Amino acid sequence: MPLERVLAEILTDSAAPPALKTFLEAEGLTTCALFFDCVKDIDDLEAKVAARLQPPATSLRDSSVIRTVWRRARVEAEKALTGSVDAPEDWEIPLNPTTKNALTAKSSAAYGTTFRARKMPCDSLLGRIYREREKQSLTAFPLARVRSQSLGNGVFLEHGVAKGIDLSTTPYGYWLSLSVLLNTYVLVGVDGWCPKQVADDYLELVEEKLFHPRSPGLTAVAEVEMQHRLRWVELTRGPEGLTLGEAIKASMSALAGAWQYGPEMPGQKRRRALEPDRDYIIQEAKGGVALCHSWNLGKCKACEPHEAQANLRWSCFGDGVHDMARFSDKAGDVSAFEWRGLGLEPLNCVNSGMQLSDQIYPADPVRRLGDQPAEFLGMAASHRFQPSRRRTFAATSLTASTGLQPTGRALPPLVPTGLAPDQHWQRACFGTEHPLAQLPNLPPKLLQAAEHLESLGGGIVSWRKEQMKRIRHLAESLQPVQAQWQQGLHPQVRRIIGKWHLPLLHILAKEAGSEDLFFNLDYSAGVRCVGRAAHSFVMPLKFTRPTLSVEALLSQAKFGDAELDRASLQKTQNELDSKVMLGPWEASDLPSWVAVVSRRFPIWEHHGSAGRRKCRNIDEMSESLVNATVEDYETYVPRGIEHILALIRHLQVRFGLGVQLEGFTADFKAAYRQVAVSPSQYKFQGVAWWDCLRATVMIGVLTALPFGARRAPANWGRLVLLLMTIAWHHFSLLVLDYVDDVNGVEPHFSAESARQTWVELVSLLGLTLDMDKCSSSASTCFDSLGVSWALSSPHALVQILPSRLAGLQDDIQAIIAANWLRPGHAARLRGKLGFALVAAFGRFGRAQLSAIKRRQYASGGKNFQLSAVLRAQLEWWLVHLRSLPGRGVPRSPAEKFLVAYSDGEGSGKVAVCLTFLDRSTEFCCAEVPHSIQQRWGGVNNIHRIEAVGPPICFLTWPEKLRGQLLLFFIDNQSALGSMVGGWSHEEVLNDITALSWSLAASLQQATASTRKAAEWDETDEHSKTIGP
Repeated sequence: MPLERVLAEILTDSAAPPALKTFLEAEGLTTCALFFDCVKDIDDLEAKVAARLQPPATSLRDSSVIRTVWRRARVEAEKALTGSVDAPEDWEIPLNPTTKNALTAKSSAAYGTTFRARKMPCDSLLGRIYREREKQSLTAFPLARVRSQSLGNGVFLEHGVAKGIDLSTTPYGYWLSLSVLLNTYVLVGVDGWCPKQVADDYLELVEEKLFHPRSPGLTAVAEVEMQHRLRWVELTRGPEGLTLGEAIKASMSALAGAWQYGPEMPGQKRRRALEPDRDYIIQEAKGGVALCHSWNLGKCKACEPHEAQANLRWSCFGDGVHDMARFSDKAGDVSAFEWRGLGLEPLNCVNSGMQLSDQIYPADPVRRLGDQPAEFLGMAASHRFQPSRRRTFAATSLTASTGLQPTGRALPPLVPTGLAPDQHWQRACFGTEHPLAQLPNLPPKLLQAAEHLESLGGGIVSWRKEQMKRIRHLAESLQPVQAQWQQGLHPQVRRIIGKWHLPLLHILAKEAGSEDLFFNLDYSAGVRCVGRAAHSFVMPLKFTRPTLSVEALLSQAKFGDAELDRASLQKTQNELDSKVMLGPWEASDLPSWVAVVSRRFPIWEHHGSAGRRKCRNIDEMSESLVNATVEDYETYVPRGIEHILALIRHLQVRFGLGVQLEGFTADFKAAYRQVAVSPSQYKFQGVAWWDCLRATVMIGVLTALPFGARRAPANWGRLVLLLMTIAWHHFSLLVLDYVDDVNGVEPHFSAESARQTWVELVSLLGLTLDMDKCSSSASTCFDSLGVSWALSSPHALVQILPSRLAGLQDDIQAIIAANWLRPGHAARLRGKLGFALVAAFGRFGRAQLSAIKRRQYASGGKNFQLSAVLRAQLEWWLVHLRSLPGRGVPRSPAEKFLVAYSDGEGSGKVAVCLTFLDRSTEFCCAEVPHSIQQRWGGVNNIHRIEAVGPPICFLTWPEKLRGQLLLFFIDNQSALGSMVGGWSHEEVLNDITALSWSLAASLQQATASTRKAAEWDETDEHSKTIGP
């Protein structure tokens, strides 16, 4: 059956593959309406059309063309049925010029004109880019180029001659780069609108505008891009009816002369901005911090020297340069060189090794600032912050002046409060200065230099030449002094800075009015990178609190534990012996192909009920930024305690509550070392460790999954999930995976066979289990995932291991004895207690973590003593960890449960109504004593009164509630939220919630709380009428 004319024209115009026409004719889809009726969703094209072609459409171009044909067919079908066309997906520009009258308000707001186009630079477009397969495959093309040119390498946009904006730190520049990238995606990846070469040409055009040395800046580039976009719309919507690819070619030709550069400066060349030596700099780039460690050096491209690097900008010296030049005219003035300005004594500088004048210039940083540096520097008085999230007003002002809106409450209110709507509008529009229009807060000396430059005009060139001539003469005159200074340096320091001309540097700095009195002293002795820094008194004040002492840093090389050192080295040696790791090499012998080296450090882990220690080597790949490069669209979710409990509940329902269950556990041996890494990525797998035998750092290359790589869990998870599928399908094994642990629970008659089958299956597949950690037989009691399983217990199926409880108790006792808890330690303790509560009943104990959580997020300070509430909660944990109520699953039938309502009244009266399994009802009325309400404090206690309902219910009917399911309706959102979460920010409400869950745990009573309907409640009348 032949195709209708419209569909045939669409196939011809789109250059569709012949197989598509054959398919449509064979399927009887001869009209646009039939094609659209068969495939309603664009995501169904691959399965319903592309995969069924002969041959199947697997290429990027064929898939894009099929999507184009379908979209055009949909447009024609909608026109035929309704006479109108809905906006295409993602606001794509329809290729059929007959739809040019379709208008949208959003495009008008975004582009200043009304047309149907993509929303740039993100919104739904980003979602489609990452969702559609053909767009994902294009990531490698423009993304790497745009990122390398604008996001990580410090590329500058030159403004005129001397100014520039770094795209790596400018959000607007980042937006523009993203815009370029998305435009390229549009050109290449959507419907095959134009070939890759056209996209290349367009990208080159934008790059020419961005990086031209006389570029007027980002704003002009954005305007040019907007001209191109509007021109595309005119050419595709207008009478020309061009395809987008043709429109792009035409706009590039027509608008080629639209760019207006500034006046050309003599001798000005296109250049990159200066990049500091990456040996000593930490660069902050978009998306994170780019660290370039010493091990990773040699792989970075060397920075090209700036043509003006050797030239000094003397204009910043002001009038002091004339004094210096006059001084340099006289050779005899060299003898007047002030040694005390250098921090050196002139009389004994040669014979006694350049003794430092410590009385005048203290060398020790501790002596320099004293025992109270903050008070010494007056930070409490001078280092004030505006309401700008701990940033000074000067910093936020500078941010705003560069075109970036500061985050948070960074700027003062622009419009006064309390105005009428009309007054507020008038003030905002006509009486307020835009915060981004303010001038930058630059250093005064820089402003003076600019003023000097303006006053000299063209004479600045000859003036600078004359200044340079005089300075050269001064440098020659100071050569004897430089030699004396060099002789007093440490031999290793001399190798590095011996070429410095410090005497000349001192005179120039002194004449320029530098306030850095300690520069010569500090740099002659070598700067400090560890411990307290040598304060210069010339930089803005900011307190960076140390998180590691010098002694702790020294101990990290050998970890302060000889046994841990040996255990870590033995594990590393095992990897070398097994060829899992290449090497080892000393740092000086590291092969050139190793691009990145990560730090390896060991920790002690405790396993099993006996709490035996195991050394775990951690490869810190976050620190080396290896993990920062991972782009992932999936994650591995292990199946832990909750999944095993769900399996137990399922088996109880299926086989009856009386079924006897048994379980087992199996552990893979060195799981990550059983998965190989691609050889193409070996260059990123460098690992450095401390060799306690050689007393040096050694480096190797790990060829298996490293413990510390972000992607490692998912790579292992794919394997273990495949094993689960095989076990479930071929052997019906009831096993669940938790990373390298596999746990099984089955009825007693099949549990042992399941264990034996799993062990043999793993062996056959060539993987290795750690038989020392595997269950020797299926049993009703086994240890796994840090808990003990008692499958024969009617309620407490899960208990925390005694060894873990003992460690927690020792930790808490040490904290109480020291009366001190730092935020970092509080975070670790909260994590351990949180894991213990995973094996506890309900929300038991959650409320007793509130003070620990507050201490974890406590702001900086010196006083971390235990508060009364914190001490009380820690003591509570000491008592209740010994008898932590175990976690189980409800054993009563799900269709039988109790229902409770509670309601409180402002005077303190509380009524609770409980409906039993036979649906009979009882009421309980109580009143919170006035003395207790007074102790609570506050004016409105209704949420606290409402929260008392659950404890009253548990205390009134304990035996009827024991082991049952309860649905509890509470008439207050705050009380409900604390009950559901198990804790509250408010101390009183938190205590009431703790009582509720303690009572529920003692009854093994599973409660579900929700908000009751306010329009009907039997308890309302009782709460208002009961007496004391």
